[in-house]
Amino acid sequence: MTFSKALCHPLPKMFSPNTLNSNSTPPVLAGFFGGDEAIAAMSTIQYYKGRKFMGFYNSPGGFRMAKHYGRLAKSRIWRGFYPDACLEPAEVFSLNGSPGEVYPDYFGAKNGVVMKHTGHLAYLFLRKMRHEASFTLFESTRKTRPAKVTIVKLGAINLPEGHVHYPAPLRHFVLLFNVCTILASLAAAIISGLYKDWYAFSLILLGIIVNGVACFVLGSGRIKVNFVTPPQSSLPGDGLMTMGDDLMIVLGEENAIFQITRGSISVEFPAWVKWNDYFVIGACCLLSTLQFLVQLFLIPQATLFGQILFLCSFGVSFLFNTYLSAIDKGDLQRETLGNKVWNVGKDAVKGYEFQNWTTAVIAMFYILEPSKDEVLAKHLLDRLLPNQNPEWNAFKTKLLETYRNVGPKAGNVPSDEQSKVVQNMYKDWSDADKFFNEVYKARHDYRTTSHLGPHNRHNGTAGAEGTGGISASAPTPSTKPPSFIHVPTPPPEDRGFNMK
Repeated sequence: MTFSKALCHPLPKMFSPNTLNSNSTPPVLAGFFGGDEAIAAMSTIQYYKGRKFMGFYNSPGGFRMAKHYGRLAKSRIWRGFYPDACLEPAEVFSLNGSPGEVYPDYFGAKNGVVMKHTGHLAYLFLRKMRHEASFTLFESTRKTRPAKVTIVKLGAINLPEGHVHYPAPLRHFVLLFNVCTILASLAAAIISGLYKDWYAFSLILLGIIVNGVACFVLGSGRIKVNFVTPPQSSLPGDGLMTMGDDLMIVLGEENAIFQITRGSISVEFPAWVKWNDYFVIGACCLLSTLQFLVQLFLIPQATLFGQILFLCSFGVSFLFNTYLSAIDKGDLQRETLGNKVWNVGKDAVKGYEFQNWTTAVIAMFYILEPSKDEVLAKHLLDRLLPNQNPEWNAFKTKLLETYRNVGPKAGNVPSDEQSKVVQNMYKDWSDADKFFNEVYKARHDYRTTSHLGPHNRHNGTAGAEGTGGISASAPTPSTKPPSFIHVPTPPPEDRGFNMK
């Protein structure tokens, strides 16, 4: 028997439709699974170059996906099918953060700007810089609540025309798995056709076409970053960004910091997709719903072998969607944005690990060098040390008074007559003074960062371009690090304190 005749040979009796009543449950139920994975996979489609053309595979979860993305369609025609609240593209594609996501807050040390909630760009920035920082341990006299502080020096950025940026999509090996998924669905359709199981062939082909059309339409959008016009101000934008236990000092021009704290990211669709309040997207979602219903009612009419092929195509697509949903979306967004939204030069990210919270707080206060205006400096210190009992208030008053008069210098440790709590405060203050004057100033080009005055760092003697006021070629101190500093060993290709 030749190969072609063997392929067209009638199926054994066990595979005939008459034997399927007890075997059709798994294919029927398969369409109810995989919805969350399909939604997550579709939400990353704009990040990969060319993936909008590679959605032609029989994917499960069409009904759930239609319910989710159908909320984009705002026409009354679609409100009956998708009655949930209308959402914007950034919300549907989770570009403004996940539900319940906590955003960093921000306090400007020199301009007094207070933001309880920044935005998704600030969240991505804080996570990226925290991940890139390598932390140097500072030994404290007292060990209490530890704290890790990241210091980032931003370079200037040039705002694009129209204050809008469209990041280029990524070229990623994920597309190789996408090709395998397409081939698996096509192979299942071809084999079922060769065995003359036209129900299985038609239903697999229907799933391929519907999912491919949905991917093309939803993938036609582009990631869009909206920049914000900063106010005309000569004040630096140096500030403190916090989110839970994450502490970050951001140093740089107000223009650069303004984009991180107030910029936004969204998806922009072409005019033909936005026509009549996203009518095309509503039609695609309706098509996905009809595909689910047709497959649900007609797959029992296929042979057992055809149902197995149908489930195999579903299974491969489900694994691919699961793989896509497992990739951290924040990492994809950070990789896509690159350095187009923020300009972080080489060696511009440093990290320090403190063994004492009060020491870390006073060190951050000195590094930020707030304006010596009594109200602004006190506000920053109260934000970092919110304790309001008499001992703490007296300590903070003494610290602010010393800062205004002589700068970052610790006060004298009180006599033994003072309480142990007060003595511990001054010991922590002394450790912070030691860190700032013997560690921080020694490891950063202090003259170019010019912490001696609130505006000097932004004069003509600022550091090299792209380093946010830090000279990238600043000489590494030749003195041996003090015993209270533990510096991580840099990789062979790095020099000095290259933390990148």
